[in-house]
Amino acid sequence: VEMNRETIAGRTLVQSTHELHTSSGTTHDIHTVAENYTVQSFYFNQNDFEKEIDQLSRRKNETGKYTASHIYLGMTPPIYQKIGFNNLPVMTTAIHIKTAMMKEGNNPNRHYHGIPSETIKKIPEALKKPVMITQSFTHPLDIVSIVSLTDNEKRPIFIPISYKKKGNFNGVEIDIHLAKSMYGRNNFNQFFIEAIKQNKILYINKESRELVPPELQLLRNYKPQLLYYNINRYQEFVKQTYPDFARNASTNKPHGKPDICSICL
Repeated sequence: VEMNRETIAGRTLVQSTHELHTSSGTTHDIHTVAENYTVQSFYFNQNDFEKEIDQLSRRKNETGKYTASHIYLGMTPPIYQKIGFNNLPVMTTAIHIKTAMMKEGNNPNRHYHGIPSETIKKIPEALKKPVMITQSFTHPLDIVSIVSLTDNEKRPIFIPISYKKKGNFNGVEIDIHLAKSMYGRNNFNQFFIEAIKQNKILYINKESRELVPPELQLLRNYKPQLLYYNINRYQEFVKQTYPDFARNASTNKPHGKPDICSICL
């Protein structure tokens, strides 16, 4: 089958509502791609992604031709799959990237974060090795990936991610994990302590030691680990809405008590 293809943010988009062409030469029905595709179905190209960011940064405001489209950040990294996310494309919207870069705007319903475009370009790679992953306080079905990047005010960048949403690519709908925003977080110490108290931390990387306040010296000595007690609680909560969540995860390790408890405080 001969198809016209367009590269958008490192993703080859087939101009057909019926077939998706993979790098192996195989075609898949686009409506069942969420069930049947392999990693080769979506090829991430960093150079193309950076060109998209450059195009967005040159726009004067957050409107443009990509309003209804999503931008590809790569397939779901293994660490998120261990928490329970299946291997879907991770996407964000051009609007979210644009407003993340803008320092201010005229829309009172949007949040502007002033993150430099050169930092945004590092997001796909940073997502592969998060400093920390937590369950969201405000949207408990979501996770928050805290990456090793900072904004202009040296605040750690938070990226909330929603499980199994719909992505719209030129009218073609597929399942994705949605990166809802990216922003520098104020009061990280307070956030971290509250996350411990509420058993919200799902994964902690050794690099997180640099973020942990000195008064929590015990936690600064924690090894990189998945926090199975918290993960199991999170998985059971999400399964109430998404029964297929964590179907292939291998972290269901019984623990009778939290991995990090309030005694540490």
